[in-house]
Amino acid sequence: MTAEKVGQSPTGRTLARTVIRDFIGALYAVERHIKERRERCEQAGQCFGLDEVLKIRHEKAVPIAAAFKAWLDEVGPGVPPKGALGKAIAYSQSQWPKLIRYLDDPEMPPDNNRVEQAIRPFAVGRRAWLFMDTQAGARASANLYSLVLSAQANGIEPLKYLTYLYTQLPAATTVEHFEALLPWNVKEALKASDATAAIWPPTVAAKSNTRLIETINAD
Repeated sequence: MTAEKVGQSPTGRTLARTVIRDFIGALYAVERHIKERRERCEQAGQCFGLDEVLKIRHEKAVPIAAAFKAWLDEVGPGVPPKGALGKAIAYSQSQWPKLIRYLDDPEMPPDNNRVEQAIRPFAVGRRAWLFMDTQAGARASANLYSLVLSAQANGIEPLKYLTYLYTQLPAATTVEHFEALLPWNVKEALKASDATAAIWPPTVAAKSNTRLIETINAD
């Protein structure tokens, strides 16, 4: 794979286009290929395992990542370090082991978009909730957010899970007791008790989560 050099890319905008076209876009094209392969296998009733994901990433994405790193090392010295692009290149170089970690872990995505989308209701809500008064309050809120999103990720209505959790929590005295109350461990029990209300559509869950957190913070 070849990319434009500094002499051929005199502006930061052109360099950025080079990165998106030749490297980042190519890496995400590999992920789209993996997704398409998985969907085809699922439609055919076949298994598409994590070993297949790792194999494709090693064959297709690793060479792209290596070329990207070589390009960063070549172009970096010629880019003003205090500019936006210079900072982006410096960040990529300093965080490189973390950026390519997903290439060796088939369960990891190449970005944290799912996390960003999950915390969006809380980020939006901060405008209304203003500030956490103390560090302890911020920590308690973070714990609550984790519980709500973990419940949603496991297909459980957050309010139903919190009601169950706070009902059972006083009786928990051991590590095993606390672990048994985690969302993925109570999922089946909650479904069995109310199968029609245990799973919410994602759009409804997102709106309900926002209302739930607003109510708690208001109190």
